[in-house]
Amino acid sequence: MRKYVEKTMNQYLEEKFAQYADNTAMIYPEGNVSYTFRELQEKVNTLAKGLIAIGVQKETHVALLAPTSPDWILFFLATTKLGGIPVCLNDKNTIQEIKSLVQHSDSTVLVTSTESLGNFYDTSLFDTLDNVIFLEETNSQDSRIMDVETLVDLGKDVADETVSEYVAKTSPDDCLMFLYTSGTTGNPKAVMLGQSRILNNVLTFIDNFGYDEHDNVLSALPLFHVMGCLFTAMLVFMVGGSLVLTKKFSTRRALEVIQDYRVTSFHGVPTMYQFMLNYCA
Repeated sequence: MRKYVEKTMNQYLEEKFAQYADNTAMIYPEGNVSYTFRELQEKVNTLAKGLIAIGVQKETHVALLAPTSPDWILFFLATTKLGGIPVCLNDKNTIQEIKSLVQHSDSTVLVTSTESLGNFYDTSLFDTLDNVIFLEETNSQDSRIMDVETLVDLGKDVADETVSEYVAKTSPDDCLMFLYTSGTTGNPKAVMLGQSRILNNVLTFIDNFGYDEHDNVLSALPLFHVMGCLFTAMLVFMVGGSLVLTKKFSTRRALEVIQDYRVTSFHGVPTMYQFMLNYCA
């Protein structure tokens, strides 16, 4: 039986990022994006400095409300690196549902996109927030609202040593992230996932299915879901494999990506598998 690993998610991942630095970590065909683990680490560190500059620290709740993309993963990793707690929200929720969850989770920072909020969103959503970061360019006159480029500029004066000090404050017993239940039988409930507990759950999953650095894993799952975020994206990074992301499932496109990128494992839901089988029949 494998020994229980007493580490934070960030500690474990950084060891793998160094071990597999030149391997391809993530591929996003729709955006023609590809990062090695070294490049992924550099981008995460850059965002972490920006987050420090706006006051994110251990236990700061950062709501993530955006479509599946490399940016979502980068902000998730940057937040957890600092001991902050990502609050993973379903970007298909209504504005009122989002507002309720942002307030319920005590989130003070929101990372989002116009695609998720819509073009005519209710600005009262921002009333309880200290900062809002848009993945697209924004020209807002509200000093709390910024785009990624502005965030990065704010973090340029933050030293590497400062980031290391923040990292050192997080322990394996701390909370890693918040997920919300679907709310089918009532109001959505927050689920708090612990650092080392979820790390060891994913490691057990890896042991059972035999994933390694040679795997190219295609995901068509939403990143706000435990399977899409932890048991796919983080899992792949934990073994040094390559994550192939798709923003939205398309049967034909999924089959093309499987062939083009030599995908060894596909993470989806049963209906997707049935569509693919029917398409090939």
